Amino acid sequence: MKKSILIISLSLSLTLVGCGLQSVSKEKQIPVSGKIIVDNSEYEMKIGRYNWEGENTKINRVENFSPLKIAKGFETLKLEKNEKIKLVIEDNPNLTVYLWSEDGKSKGVNLKQNYITVPSKSGYFIYEVVGKWSDGEASYIFDVEIK
Repeated sequence: MKKSILIISLSLSLTLVGCGLQSVSKEKQIPVSGKIIVDNSEYEMKIGRYNWEGENTKINRVENFSPLKIAKGFETLKLEKNEKIKLVIEDNPNLTVYLWSEDGKSKGVNLKQNYITVPSKSGYFIYEVVGKWSDGEASYIFDVEIK
């Protein structure tokens, strides 16, 4: 009898804890999600490095950061020359965008009202979007192939 009560109590406790964890809102996730929009289709960017310092939390992820490696986890978008991409990241951070080459070099990309324009030449390109909030920063990666 005591074993049955213990098992029921333990099961109930685990259920309540599990339900409590599920109630954490998406807005509280660190880092927040980032997506791009092309022709009304949304794509979730891959998270790269980040650091965040909240009231009770300090989180860093910087080891083994390589936009080239992270981009392999993103399904490459096939786009036309000069096509526009909208960047959407929660809480509207200050954004900086970099274009990475396959040899590991980057350069800044012009950003206007959260839109970038892909190159006017064919090829494979990797983008890093860096968002900065008052509590920290995060980078997001995606890649495109221009026809």
